[in-house]
Amino acid sequence: MPATERTQSGACGSATVDESKKIWVGGVNVGVSNWSSVVAEVEALKLKDDERIAEELLRRVEKNDFVPSSKRKEYSVALLDEYRKGR
Repeated sequence: MPATERTQSGACGSATVDESKKIWVGGVNVGVSNWSSVVAEVEALKLKDDERIAEELLRRVEKNDFVPSSKRKEYSVALLDEYRKGR
């Protein structure tokens, strides 16, 4: 079962938490940055259609993580699956 990893970084006494989640995409375990924030943002949209949910998840993940254009569909499926697991 993929785990959420927490790493802290910061300077001058300030710390930020970068939460990344390991997700299986096309047989490869990849890290997705800020997973909790991505999920919260998409949940706030109150979307009902899985295709739209997957699009929004992918759009937000691509802000912080590289997604190869040839793997966008696989990422969409994997992100939606992981999103559903947490609900």
